[in-house]
Amino acid sequence: MMNIKELEKNWADRDFSFDIGTIKSGDTVDEAVHNDKDELVLMEARKYEFIIDNKSFLQDGGVEIIIPARITHH
Repeated sequence: MMNIKELEKNWADRDFSFDIGTIKSGDTVDEAVHNDKDELVLMEARKYEFIIDNKSFLQDGGVEIIIPARITHH
């Protein structure tokens, strides 16, 4: 299990904001583009499909994914 306080501090030290959200199995996330900053994503468990710059890939949980600024993703 992740230590949320340590993770939040680690991200702040690296100049990333920190927020917790819930995505249920089978749900999708709307397409997004962030023009000003890279985005850092960490899924806690299971496998997830990411689509970044029109390329799809599966990722195991517990691994940080950096999505560069100005790149379409969902």
